[in-house]
Amino acid sequence: MSEAAERYRRLSTAFADKVAAVPGGSWSNQSPCAKWTARDVVRHVVDTQGMFLKFIDKQMGDIPSVDADPAGAWDAARARVQANLDDPAAAKVEFDGFFGRQP
Repeated sequence: MSEAAERYRRLSTAFADKVAAVPGGSWSNQSPCAKWTARDVVRHVVDTQGMFLKFIDKQMGDIPSVDADPAGAWDAARARVQANLDDPAAAKVEFDGFFGRQP
């Protein structure tokens, strides 16, 4: 497993733990981010995962809706990204991102 795959697993698990700690009725509560609810933060992070998959010509595919199941959406999104990072061929694909060419 690559260093990137290990780092992603560690950080995405830490975020999953934070998502899992949100009480069910609190998804509409204000987050520390101005004008964003807790659900909005998860939506942003899930959408970002999909954006990076598109950089390497991959799709997020069918995952739970953040509106209906924020934790399920995050778990599905991170599983898709992790599967690509765990695949040695996919993990080596380079793309032109916001910070230049990168794997």
